[in-house]
Parts: sequence; C-alpha cells; structure tokens
Amino acid sequence: MFLQLLAAADRLWQKQSWLPLAISMAAIYAAWTSLFRLLILTFVTFFLLPPGFVPTGGPGFWASRDSRPIALPKFEEITDILSANELPLLGFSALLFVSLLRWLHPLTSTTTEQIITSSRVRERFMPGFVHGATFAIGIILGFLISGSYQYLGLYLQFDELALALPSILLRIAAILAFVYSEEFLFRRRLLEHFRMGLAAGKADQANLRSDVLAAAFTGVFYCAIKVLQFDLGVMQLLTLFLLSLVLGIQSSRSGDFARGAGFWAALLMIFHVLFSLPILGTDFSGILMVKYQASADDGVAVNETTRLLSGGAGGPLSSVALQILLLIELGRTLLRRRKYFRSSSSSR
Repeated sequence: MFLQLLAAADRLWQKQSWLPLAISMAAIYAAWTSLFRLLILTFVTFFLLPPGFVPTGGPGFWASRDSRPIALPKFEEITDILSANELPLLGFSALLFVSLLRWLHPLTSTTTEQIITSSRVRERFMPGFVHGATFAIGIILGFLISGSYQYLGLYLQFDELALALPSILLRIAAILAFVYSEEFLFRRRLLEHFRMGLAAGKADQANLRSDVLAAAFTGVFYCAIKVLQFDLGVMQLLTLFLLSLVLGIQSSRSGDFARGAGFWAALLMIFHVLFSLPILGTDFSGILMVKYQASADDGVAVNETTRLLSGGAGGPLSSVALQILLLIELGRTLLRRRKYFRSSSSSR
C-alpha cells in the first residue's frame, strides 16, 4: 500500500514538472539567505573580539597571551549590530543573488532584459513608485490626524547632514535593491512557474483562478522567506501576504513585476526613511520623526483599537487599517481582472 502511494506521488510529481522548479528556486533562495546571515553573524562576532586573543578551551572564554581570561561578546551586542544593519545586508544579499542568476546565463534563463531595462523603469517602476508614495503619505497623514501618531519634528538637522546623509542614502539604496530583486524573484520567476503550471492544459491559459492561486502560493513562499529574514509578528505576516496577493495578481495582469516593485519600495521608503517608522522589525532614524503616540514609555494608557488600527509599536505594516486598504485594492484588482476575462471571452 505504501509503495502504491509512493508511486502515485511520484507520477503526480513528474506530471507537475513546474512544481519542482518553483520549490527548488524558493529553497535555493532560502538557503542563500540563511548562509549569508550566518556569514554576516560570523564576521560580526569576529570583529567584536579584541585583537590578539585566542580561545582557552573553556566554554565562553578567550584569553590573551598573558593568559588573562576575557568574556566573549554579549549576545545582546551582536543582536543590536545585526538588527541595525539587517536591511542593508539583506538588500545586498538579494541583489547579489539576482546578479549571480544573470552572470550564470546561459546556465540559467535569466537575462538582463528580464531584470531591468530603461523602459521598464520609466514606464512601470516610476508610476508604481509615485502610487506607493501617495498611498503611504496618505496613510501616515490619516494616522496623524486621528491622533494615533505624533509628529516630533525634523530629525535630520542641517549641521548633521554630512554625517547622516550617507546613512540615509545607503538605506534608500538597500530598500531599492532588496525590493526590486525580490520582486523579480517572486513576482516574475516564481509566480510565472506557478501560474503557467496551474493553467497548463486549460482552454484559457491566463484564467483568473490560476492567477489567484499562483499569487496565493507565491505569497506563502514569500512570507516563509520573510520569517527566515526578519523577526515578524502575525499582523505583519498578514499584511505581507495581502500585499503579495495584490502585487501577484497585478503582475499577472500586466505581465511585469516592476510596477509592484515601485509601489512596495515607495511604501517602505516613506514609512522607514521619511517618517522614521519601524518596518519588518527594523528601526531607523530618518528625515522626519513620527512615532506611535500611545506607548507605554510615555505613560499613556494604550487604546487597543488605536493600536490595532495604527499598528502600534510594530509600525504601519502591523496596521489593520493598512490591511483593510489592501483588501479593498485586492477586490478592485479582482473585479478589473474578471471584467478583462469576460471581455476577452465575448470577443472570441
């Protein structure tokens, strides 16, 4: 009985040849991310050690040449350094992964034209960026007007511009590289595998059902990678899954990932760099200082409804209000997609 089930599973696996490709790609990127984080952790630990010290053989201690024992760097110190630089490092990791896919061509099917072109940036990425920036600013203004967030002033001072500007530019470049590279991986390569596999053998190879299922499967893998990369809560994962659904269906409709990449990059930049709000469990002091008002540090009683709507200390990615807006956008996208298929069917 077991052998029969195993044979049936093997036949199904062989029949769905697109599924191993999709899973393999996600697994390779997950392994790449894990190894990169481990490498960074090794370097951080090494550079925190005082020079000239060697292990004594005892647990948790090193010694100098005069046998004076020294404690290893504290776990909190290593965690703080990693958390402060996590987003730039992961942005570089994603960019390097996509670059390797391109450099390995023709061993891989990735070409430069698939990743980036001037027309793609001009006609799709930039309009998506403007849409995302408008969307994000509207959300923050709504939170400020409702009293959920408090504006604390301009954080970036003119006399500190020379010191702070490189950090801000690095953060912007990291977000651009991180979002654009991962959108190519998930909303171009992985989504394409799922979509074509689910639609194979059907009369309409671009049907709505396969688009939604492909976007949902891609969203599951996307959230799994995000759990591996960051320390995220349930609310942030829900927001990321809804966002992945919206961007996935829109990418299926347009046949390109760049517009969604622009929207997502603008959202993170406005939240994180412009308003200094936490994203993906990462804090950063940007240009303007906006903070969640009802925090325990201020001695203010926390209103649960306000915390849920605004995201609280977790930032806007934990916000129920943002999730509701994404649900509305998802509904609009599905309606437009359904009208498209109906008009296509009637014309045939």
